[in-house]
Amino acid sequence: MTYGSFSPDGREYVIVRPDTPRPWANYLTNGHYCALISQTGGGYSFFGSSGYHRITRAHPSDMLVSDRPGRYVYLRDQETGHVWSLGWQPVQAPYDRWECRHGLGYTRINCLAQEIEGQVTFFVPRADDLEIWWVRLTNRSTRPRDLAVFSYLEWALGSFPYDLLESTFASLFKRVEWSNGALLAQNRLWEVAHRPTRPHVSWPAVAFTCASLPVESFDGLRAAFMGPGRYLSRPLAVERGRCSNSQGPGQDSVGALHFSLRLEPGETREFVILAGAAADRGSVAVLQRKYLDLDEVRRAYAHVCGYWNDYVGRLWATTPDRNLDLALNIWSKYQSWVTFHWSHTEVLRPSATRVFAFTPPGLLTVC
Repeated sequence: MTYGSFSPDGREYVIVRPDTPRPWANYLTNGHYCALISQTGGGYSFFGSSGYHRITRAHPSDMLVSDRPGRYVYLRDQETGHVWSLGWQPVQAPYDRWECRHGLGYTRINCLAQEIEGQVTFFVPRADDLEIWWVRLTNRSTRPRDLAVFSYLEWALGSFPYDLLESTFASLFKRVEWSNGALLAQNRLWEVAHRPTRPHVSWPAVAFTCASLPVESFDGLRAAFMGPGRYLSRPLAVERGRCSNSQGPGQDSVGALHFSLRLEPGETREFVILAGAAADRGSVAVLQRKYLDLDEVRRAYAHVCGYWNDYVGRLWATTPDRNLDLALNIWSKYQSWVTFHWSHTEVLRPSATRVFAFTPPGLLTVC
């Protein structure tokens, strides 16, 4: 059974079915901010240390079996109430067309469902520590379409071992609030003497998510977004077409934003969603001003592509075997750079934990 193959130029791995045997992942990093992303948007993000500076949540068993949670963009047709998601997960609604392209420094998912053509490109800019979700939607129908759009992620906020071992207790120290056009999340867990089974570590960073479209509602608490007895495939907020503006301390925290979009027949609209962590609120505001500008996003994406094209193109080998050419000239270089720089971001503490991801042959291995 074929799930994907390399593009003709070898610079992308093109996955044509979302339901791969295991998540097939790409690594997006500038050497400090790191995002592991699967073909459905699953995975997690961190900066500096994957053990102690997790931004978003992903538990190993859930990630390997169900590829959840992750970075999600839900769409709801306001006329019919039909719901789907750009990356297949978590709704798993059928598509007329779907593909994911893992490239050098980016992952792009394209789909067509309900006569709406969707595209979301994920990348980490070279100059700053955050991730960008660049979304493009086109109305392929002959009538105007009113859409409710929801972005979603789950916050880990600091120590991955602690969030894994005692997630309920760890949530008591998280706080989410809406401030100056962004949903901010912080962890106020105290720091005590390290014990391997209870790794209390303070986390001074401010995590954030925001969007270039006007945010009409939001949710910072998972219970409010999901609703009782619900799953990520059918959260209450998406089903009813609006979040509840939940925020506050002491609960499982998420970053969910909702905005409306009207598309005329044939019309295309672009917008961006940002996610990351910064030293303080002022630094968050600086990143907002810079990357909520679509022109700046295009420049940052071109910079990422230019960097990798230059890096892999400095030395080129030709052999009788095309697969060996791909490995030598592109993917081994990419993998070596990523694993070297990613490993050097680690803070070497006894409880630092590495998470393994399965990838297609010739793409990337665990780091």
